[in-house]
Amino acid sequence: MTSAGPRLLSTCTGVSQRRSSLAPNEATSNEAAPESARVHRLLTVEEAARVLSMTATALRARCRRRARRVGRDVIARLGAGVVAFKFGVSWRLRIDPP
Repeated sequence: MTSAGPRLLSTCTGVSQRRSSLAPNEATSNEAAPESARVHRLLTVEEAARVLSMTATALRARCRRRARRVGRDVIARLGAGVVAFKFGVSWRLRIDPP
């Protein structure tokens, strides 16, 4: 099935949407994304330790002490907008801007 024009996607509600030729992460306008729609990058422990001016060992220990199980996930809320997520045996951290 080949067509020359944009393809229509059908949703569960029956409303059709046009498939954009842009990549999913490519901006469609010059406007800044609203705060709730911004994607936060997850940092490794080493990267986050540099940003937080502490050693990676100290940050891992802090994550271990503050770790709580939330459903199937392990999350450590470290305060000041810093949240750590455990993926297998490693931690990834999100640092929210003030």
